[in-house]
Amino acid sequence: RCQQGEQAEEVFKEMQEEGFDADIIAYNSLINAFSMSGRADKAVQYFKAIPADLLQEASLSNKQVAYQAVMIACAREADYLRTRELFVEMTTSGVAPNHAHFNALLTACAHGKQEDLAQGVFDLMSSYNLVPNVVNWTILLTCNRNNLSRCKEIFRDMESAGIQPSSLTYLELLGAHVLAKDGQGARELVGNMERLGQWKHGWKLQKLLKQIEELP
Repeated sequence: RCQQGEQAEEVFKEMQEEGFDADIIAYNSLINAFSMSGRADKAVQYFKAIPADLLQEASLSNKQVAYQAVMIACAREADYLRTRELFVEMTTSGVAPNHAHFNALLTACAHGKQEDLAQGVFDLMSSYNLVPNVVNWTILLTCNRNNLSRCKEIFRDMESAGIQPSSLTYLELLGAHVLAKDGQGARELVGNMERLGQWKHGWKLQKLLKQIEELP
């Protein structure tokens, strides 16, 4: 996975050396490869290298993908400031944000443990006529993982909004119980393992289960 970006970059450079002009899809693929490889510096570098006229003439969806890929790269490094700057640049240029762009902003808050900032981002969604989806709600919960009562409140608000919690939502809520050393609440949540879906055999759940065994 760490080599994914370098391999994509090699193909990209070979294409240019052979006289082919990179289109927006090629740039987006390269930026996304570096984002997935955890190389925010390279993702930003190639995002800034997109010719202005190429980005301007790109379709709305391709513009959104370009910003989404570079924002996620920065978010994974908990760089909220840069993620926010890219968001402002995008919206100022007339590109409408979607749920994925807010996921990036919220992810940056989650990695940086900035729950108040995350709430502000979450509340901003309505300004762009976006209704929070299950991923947005789950990341907001994750941002508050050190505050169990707040996580429970978010969970209730989520259900009240008609959003069905995902298996990841339950996993993050379980993590909040463990952090709060609430053994009883954690065991009650684990009582129905089916709610944890694909995560019930994952390493994160196994780690939490071991921690739960040590709780009163």
